[in-house]
Parts: sequence; C-alpha cells; structure tokens
Amino acid sequence: MKQQKTKKETISRVWNELVEGSNEMFESWTNSVMDQFKNVNDKNKKFGKGELKVNYLIDFISLIQQVRLLKEFAKYIEQLYTYGNNFYLYANQLNTMSTQIIDSQKGMLLSEAIEFDRTVGKNTKRRSSSTN
Repeated sequence: MKQQKTKKETISRVWNELVEGSNEMFESWTNSVMDQFKNVNDKNKKFGKGELKVNYLIDFISLIQQVRLLKEFAKYIEQLYTYGNNFYLYANQLNTMSTQIIDSQKGMLLSEAIEFDRTVGKNTKRRSSSTN
C-alpha cells in the first residue's frame, strides 16, 4: 500500500514538473515573440503616395505558418483519437468476453467469435485503406 502511494506521489511530482516546465517554456517563447514585435523599427514601414506599406518580419510569417500547421495537426489528432477510442472499446470487449461467457457455452460460441473477429478485421482493413 505504501509503495503504491509512493508511485502516485512520484507520478504526481513528475507531472507537476512537466506542466511547470512547459508553462515556463511557453512564457519564454511568448515574451521573445512579443519583444520582437515591439522592437520593430520604423524602417519596416514605408510611405508612398498616401499608402502605408508594412514589411512583415520573417518570424511573423513563420509564426502564421506554424499556427496553420497546428490546426491541421489538430484535425488529424481528432481522427486518431476516434480510431484509438474505437480500438480501445474493441480490445476491451475482446478481453472481457471470455469472463462473461459460461464455461459450458464457450464451445457453442467459438464459430460466432471467429466470424466476429473476421468482420471487425475486414472493417479495419477498409478504413485503413480509405485513409491512405
């Protein structure tokens, strides 16, 4: 019991350190980006014939590209989460199926279990080929 409590405390401590570290990294990155945009000199601005032309910094353009990539990754991660969740439910059903069947009936359900596995396998192959 004490060992389990120690593991939980260790996991909790490591998790807190990760969260604090990621927060510090994000704050540092945010501050550096904000400093770059605050220190933009007037030489990046050009006036001509009543128009104001602004030359954007390369860092700003790369920041916009990174945000677009993150949005695309978010969509992909949502798909992976859905597939992962379905796989988890399927695996959990298979893992607990044998405990829910009465021993005397296991022989009668063998052919149905094999057919179920084949059906799920075919659906999985179809999904993987359609996503590629």
